[in-house]
Amino acid sequence: MTSTVKLSAVGSAPTINLLSSSNGVDWGSYDLSSDIELTSYDRVFLKANATNKRFGSSNTSYWQFVMTGTIAANGNINSLLNGENPDSVQTI
Repeated sequence: MTSTVKLSAVGSAPTINLLSSSNGVDWGSYDLSSDIELTSYDRVFLKANATNKRFGSSNTSYWQFVMTGTIAANGNINSLLNGENPDSVQTI
């Protein structure tokens, strides 16, 4: 069974830059709004390629995860804002 995950823009979502990896070591550019196909026990990692200031600018303009199939997810959401040092991200 194949599952998919992607980030999808809603409204005028802010510009973001992300990298993706299947092993957490080898990283490549993630083409926003592209489906990442996963089969049983596949993994995908996402992190910021540059510091992303925000993932939304209002309740009508933001990025959201869109998933199909069975997905298990975990991690530090701050890695999508600062991939190299997610613990440094200040929340308000």
